[in-house]
Amino acid sequence: MTGSLKCVLFCGVTLLNPLFAAGQTNSPPHSITVKFNYDFNLTPACASGQQSRCVKDFIVYNVTQGFENPPMLTTIPVPPGAKGLVQGISGNMPPPPSASGTLRIAVAARSPAGNMSDLTKCVTSVTIPE
Repeated sequence: MTGSLKCVLFCGVTLLNPLFAAGQTNSPPHSITVKFNYDFNLTPACASGQQSRCVKDFIVYNVTQGFENPPMLTTIPVPPGAKGLVQGISGNMPPPPSASGTLRIAVAARSPAGNMSDLTKCVTSVTIPE
């Protein structure tokens, strides 16, 4: 794929339970928000039925252990009507099971054929509280 994945350095852990913030529960549910930009001028979003040279969706990977065969965490859909430089594409996901400490996350664009953009172009770290 030739698209340009531009990562905004925003990746954070959000507490979803207001009772936890008040100290009323024992286990906080966390959510990781991933936010990035993508330039669809280089590789456009897929139109209905299009099967090649387009972006079908984005895949979020856990690259804490490296870039070779990283585990997939979630997918993020292409925003409706995406054209040109789209800023602030985002998705939420729970942290991986038993995750705490620093987690390295990478995002790649995926074509319908399964081709991926370069994972090293959009990488960030997030600290997950215990």
